[in-house]
Amino acid sequence: MAAFITDPTNFPLRFDFDRGLFNFVKLSRKEFTDAAFLDHRAPGAQAVIASTPIADLKNQWAEAIAANGSVSRKPVYIFHTAFCSSTLISRCLDAPGRILALKEPALLVDISSARRFGGARDQ
Repeated sequence: MAAFITDPTNFPLRFDFDRGLFNFVKLSRKEFTDAAFLDHRAPGAQAVIASTPIADLKNQWAEAIAANGSVSRKPVYIFHTAFCSSTLISRCLDAPGRILALKEPALLVDISSARRFGGARDQ
């Protein structure tokens, strides 16, 4: 199962905080780049390949680290507020093999809502 979590084409598109599940879709590098938004409008967004409980993801991550000693380089993030030409900035920053710009991932809204509204509190 550790191979699932380390495959970058398996993208956690949404988080169902009522059930504590991450819903994954498979997106190619081109689909990431072409998508203006990583939400229900993204290519392949309707084709959920797995719905995984938080606890299972934690275990898969631990397995991947145990198998490899680490998972990858530490990620670097740039967050912004709305209406700042983010799509243009994302396209300028995107560099295949080095940088993958995620444009407006709905997952971040889902996670913040879970925290704010008390869903999946025991996870």
